[in-house]
Order: sequence, then structure tokens, then C-alpha cells
Amino acid sequence: MKRYFTIVGISAATCTLAAPPPQMQEGLWEITTQTEIADTTAPLPPETTRACYSKQDVENDSAATPKDEKCEIQDYRVAGNIASWNIVCSAPEKITGNGTVTFHNRTSYSGTAALRMQIQGKPPIQMTNRYSGKRLGECLP
Repeated sequence: MKRYFTIVGISAATCTLAAPPPQMQEGLWEITTQTEIADTTAPLPPETTRACYSKQDVENDSAATPKDEKCEIQDYRVAGNIASWNIVCSAPEKITGNGTVTFHNRTSYSGTAALRMQIQGKPPIQMTNRYSGKRLGECLP
């Protein structure tokens, strides 16, 4: 069970960090993710992480996408204030999905990701991540 929640956490973090297009403001960001798993009675507790994005990160949107050897971001697109992508992870459990994020301004965004996790010998698990990000200020040295 612990491994299952670790995988959910990794997929949530991967999707939320996959989103910074050039209009974001550099600095310290707080990202909150709420994961819902289909066919369960209650969502997982929200997970909050912080990330420091440099000017270079936000100018080159691919610089801030995850660099995880098990996951690949595909078809990353930005149209106006909306970014979208597909994700494929090949850990012992295969995770596929897609996500979108809407940038409300240079200091906040929100979005969703629909994920499908396949554990060998078990039925697929459908998950939805809802997330929001907000700039807190400058990065600490």
C-alpha cells in the first residue's frame, strides 16, 4: 500500500511541475495537488510542494519540466494562457495521461491531470489530479 501512495505522489508531482510556460514569473512557487482515485470513497490528503523557478526556467518552458528517467512529457503545447501535455511513465507500474493548466496571471495557475496507472495483473486505476500554483516571492539563497 505504501508503494501505491508513493507512485500516486510521484505522478502528482510530475504533472504539477510540468506546467511552466514563459509567462510565469520567476521565484518561489507553492503547488498544491489534490489526487482523487476512481472507485475510492475519499480523496487523498492534499500534497503541497515548493519549487524555485529561475528566469531561465520560465523563459524556456522545457527547462522546468520534470527530468525523471521514468517519465516523459510529450506533446507539450501552449496556446494563450493554457498549456497542455501528455505524460508517459514506465516504472514497474505504467502511468499514462494528459493534463492542462490555465495561467490566471503571472503569479497563479490551476489545472487538472487525468492519469491511468496499470499495475501488472490488476485492473487499471484511474486518477484525477487537481492542482493550483501560486508565487510566494523571491527564491531563498
